[in-house]
Amino acid sequence: PSIISLIISVKSFARLGTIISFILFVLILLLNLNYYLVYVNSFINKHKELKIIAGIIVIFIIFYSALLICKSSRFGTTSLLNSSNQQRIDIFKSFFDQLTLFKFLTGFKPEYIPHNMDHFHNSYLVLLSYVGVAAFPLFIFIIWQLIYYFKHSKLLFIILLSFCIFSIPDWQLFFKYPDIIFYSLSLIIIKDYLKSKNNISQM
Repeated sequence: PSIISLIISVKSFARLGTIISFILFVLILLLNLNYYLVYVNSFINKHKELKIIAGIIVIFIIFYSALLICKSSRFGTTSLLNSSNQQRIDIFKSFFDQLTLFKFLTGFKPEYIPHNMDHFHNSYLVLLSYVGVAAFPLFIFIIWQLIYYFKHSKLLFIILLSFCIFSIPDWQLFFKYPDIIFYSLSLIIIKDYLKSKNNISQM
């Protein structure tokens, strides 16, 4: 999945998505490598040169992947500090310019969004504009998920964190197709939490 996510991000010319997908790819690669080393530790200790070879291979994969991404993605033609970043800043400012206490509580329909945009280019601002303060229970739930997965599953923590970060400069979360990722992670955590509570009550 991390490789597929990386390929899609590169082909869609999403710079932050490409960065996050690449980080996700590297972290999953390292997690799998660590898992492998733990379960073949006795064999590796007898052949320590294999650790060096494995390390060289991993470094080569990471470096070569980064090189391919730079050549094939938007990074090869567009600098990081270009006009699109300023446009996003203008859009974020317009949200707070229009925000009042009443709108914060109830949500609001934007009066205007710069650069002919039809949304605020940020998943969290979009949800706030839709439902107002009612969005905060969901934000708290996301934070709780991150804490829970950090303690119980580093892999799912990395996936959820990457998705949350990717939702900052673009409307990726809430009322979009990628919600299925968030819903799936939410169902997993609810199932695990209820199962652990049930096991505790039976003890």
